[in-house]
Amino acid sequence: MLRIVTNLYINKYRQRQRGPQLGSLDEEGVIEPMSAESEIPDRILFDEAVGAEIEEALSKVPEDFRMAVMLSDLEGLSYQEIADITQVPIGTVRSRIARGRSILRKALEGYAKREGYLKDGVIE
Repeated sequence: MLRIVTNLYINKYRQRQRGPQLGSLDEEGVIEPMSAESEIPDRILFDEAVGAEIEEALSKVPEDFRMAVMLSDLEGLSYQEIADITQVPIGTVRSRIARGRSILRKALEGYAKREGYLKDGVIE
């Protein structure tokens, strides 16, 4: 649910940046069609690509850091866009991303070695 709400907010934010908004779906009374969560294409790809180890590692990252990392690395937003969305200074965004990535790196080190992405004793 948090991901859906975040994506909706990001989409509305980007629309406002492009120019004046003439109307909204809320005003028109239009109901947006939705499919079951298991049928959403990006969810299907995400479930296939991300194993239980990675989901567990993400769950260990504190919420503020996780949000900043996901908005940056998965959504491709700029630091300024993330600062606007989360309503924190850009310096805070930078530190949250750095700390979140560090926590993920440490949590996934064992997984990376087992899967052959990282050789023993080599941390980049």
